[in-house]
Amino acid sequence: MPITESELKKHLKEGKLSPLYFLYGEESYLTSHYASLIAEKAAGGSDFDEFNLQKFDGQDSDFRAIEEAVEALPLMADRKCVVVRDWDAAAGGQAGQERLLALIADLPDTCTLIFWQDSVPAEVKKNAKWKAFAAAAEKQGVVAAFPRKSAADIVRLLVTGAGRRW
Repeated sequence: MPITESELKKHLKEGKLSPLYFLYGEESYLTSHYASLIAEKAAGGSDFDEFNLQKFDGQDSDFRAIEEAVEALPLMADRKCVVVRDWDAAAGGQAGQERLLALIADLPDTCTLIFWQDSVPAEVKKNAKWKAFAAAAEKQGVVAAFPRKSAADIVRLLVTGAGRRW
């Protein structure tokens, strides 16, 4: 079962880093925001961020390149981070799905892998491949869903943000 935004905030505030994050939902701003936050924590903010933080567009990237990035060792740091935006777990054949699930099941201790959905919807409840991906992700790390916020939630968010900036 996916965690909520408040549970993810608490998880990150405690300084925990999971080997895998899968962030999806209708609030693409929040998936982007938390993917960036997690990537910043995972890459460590060292002088070698350009080597230890690799970003991929899931629509244009070859899966082999993502695998290689995950398996590569970090440079002058304890961890590296690989961020994949808009990977379509439902696309591709059975062999591709098996490679993806195998990668998730055997992540190295030196890497944090983040999948976040921006424009490709994660049909976790409707599609078998998405269900399998989400289940594997939850087993290895953190799955966070960001459903559409209510009008009251949006007002509260805006008022809180404006209060901080004032």
